[in-house]
Amino acid sequence: MSEQVNNTSDDQLFELGVKLKRENSNRFTVGLHKCQKIFIPVYDRIRKHWYLVVVHIGDKKVEIWDSLPGARYNAGRYQLGERIMKVLDYMYKDKIVKYFEKGWQFAKFNIVRIDKARKQQNGYDCGIFVMNWLEDIQCTSHGSNKFQHATEWVRVALSLLKNPNNTCLKEVRESARRVVDEELDKLAKQHGPFIPHHPIARKPMTRSQAK
Repeated sequence: MSEQVNNTSDDQLFELGVKLKRENSNRFTVGLHKCQKIFIPVYDRIRKHWYLVVVHIGDKKVEIWDSLPGARYNAGRYQLGERIMKVLDYMYKDKIVKYFEKGWQFAKFNIVRIDKARKQQNGYDCGIFVMNWLEDIQCTSHGSNKFQHATEWVRVALSLLKNPNNTCLKEVRESARRVVDEELDKLAKQHGPFIPHHPIARKPMTRSQAK
């Protein structure tokens, strides 16, 4: 959604809102009047950076969660946030009229940047940070100094791999087994048929046993 908004001129935002409403009419299980928060991941193609926009319906507030903020980019973040709110108004026009007071608009929401959002320490963890915030619906994990990017990459990769909806799971398992077989073959050539110090072999193990 955010990319479509970013690539649409102001005079075409209404048409985009109508299009998104038609495409997403069956995707939401909770009506807007029962919704508390809307989470919108945003991708900045110029900086190649992900950040998160959180819309608080009851508080009429929009939060920008950015793990790599910068003064030169903040204005653009706010402007895109304003445009996204206009599109939400177009998408939910009928619901807004039905369930909210006269004059209620997403476009009137106050947009703020969350200074307490945890900052990444490198140039490539932004996507992991956004996924963390999406998982933690109350955003209680901000400011944690226990974040270990390598551990998080593995955890997220495994959760996606093991997801019941992953249609490529069988293919990935077969590919992983081929890689293990190749590595064990290399080690066997170097050390013989037994591999006592291999990380996946606590005791002497042959390739057939590793399967």
